[in-house]
Amino acid sequence: MSCIGREVVEDAARVPIVDVIDSSSVVTTTKVLQSFDLATMQPKQMDFTAQVELEPNLDTAPNHPAGSNLETAWCYGVVLWFDTGFSERFCTEKPVNLSTSPYGPSTHWSQTILTFREPIAMASKVGAEKLGVVGTVDCPAVRKSRIISHNIAALIFQWSLQELELMAENVVGQYKCLI
Repeated sequence: MSCIGREVVEDAARVPIVDVIDSSSVVTTTKVLQSFDLATMQPKQMDFTAQVELEPNLDTAPNHPAGSNLETAWCYGVVLWFDTGFSERFCTEKPVNLSTSPYGPSTHWSQTILTFREPIAMASKVGAEKLGVVGTVDCPAVRKSRIISHNIAALIFQWSLQELELMAENVVGQYKCLI
């Protein structure tokens, strides 16, 4: 059975999971990875690399009582979602924001989850490196897909992770990331 378990974990780390995440499962701050102006952007602008620095939300980490002096939160992956604003620029009568965020009301939309092969321990430590790199690479073999890679380097305990390249559905809008 351990072989099957290992295969399941390895497969999950290669293939994005599309599912709904409860906002209480979020263990870090969130950051915008990239913003696109959908009315004027060119296809080549969809390729980007963003550096993000995420702080653990130790007070709101799941499975820990409120007010406890928690020092470490376990992170199992990266969650991506998008917001698309139909602003007064295009919707003068009733501007609206379409969000697939886990912080908004639930809809038929979901988030994309990029799981790690192993969970990462995150701690709030002054001066600790918390920088991650996330980006996309054009995937000519599949016109409607992107390869999304993320690399979290030197987290708290100077752990290094292998870069993961994952196929994900082509999503336009404003990408946000949390781990």
